[in-house]
Amino acid sequence: MTQFDLKLDNLEIFNRLKNAREAGVVEFETKNKKKNGEIIDLEVLLTEIEIDGKIYFASFGRDISERKRAEEQIVNEKNLSDSFINSMPGIFYLYTKDGKFLRWNKNFETVSKFSAGEIAEKHPLDFFADDEKKLLKKSIDKVFEKGSAEVEAHFFTKDKYKIPYYFNGRLTFIEGKPCLLGVGVDISKHKKADEAMRAMEKEILNQKVQEQKKISMEIIKKQEKERKYLGGAIQDNVNPSLEKKRMNLKMDPK
Repeated sequence: MTQFDLKLDNLEIFNRLKNAREAGVVEFETKNKKKNGEIIDLEVLLTEIEIDGKIYFASFGRDISERKRAEEQIVNEKNLSDSFINSMPGIFYLYTKDGKFLRWNKNFETVSKFSAGEIAEKHPLDFFADDEKKLLKKSIDKVFEKGSAEVEAHFFTKDKYKIPYYFNGRLTFIEGKPCLLGVGVDISKHKKADEAMRAMEKEILNQKVQEQKKISMEIIKKQEKERKYLGGAIQDNVNPSLEKKRMNLKMDPK
């Protein structure tokens, strides 16, 4: 096997030999060109040996092309998975029954304001205020007991800001261990829309009440006016009759 077969430049060869002399043995991966022109991945073991008082370097190679292809496929699948997860509009989370985070997306870091290293050390309940931890724990327990759950709560950020979120969770198994897989969606706009709708409904109801009161007052005024008119008309009719009777009584000799 020559330096050309291993696709190494002179400086790299020198460094490999130097490391082998200092450490006694060196392992590294490189590319190798076979006689048929095929390029393969090679794992090389380089060591120093002494024969008849002379120092030689011996190398042993093992074809690891299949392993490298499998590793590359795993990396590609992970990259695809990461791209899909990071393209989600909400926050994504995957954690064990013990509360250890296994995966999350960039949005989780952006919204929470915590770094990847900080999230890895946290428990899922750490992202909620004390007054909602009991509610969230109940939902988490339900996922591992029933298979799924959903809840509305406030996502508690590093800067102590509370954001209304809708969360869901599904039971899944990673390497045979139960885990919770879920997403959270910011419902701030929906909450604001609901509040605006309730305020509008309250205002409309208040206007209707005021209008009804106004109509009622108008009806009462009209009825009062009609009563006064009828009262006056009756009095006008009754008074002449009484006066006539009084006159008749005066004229009656009895």
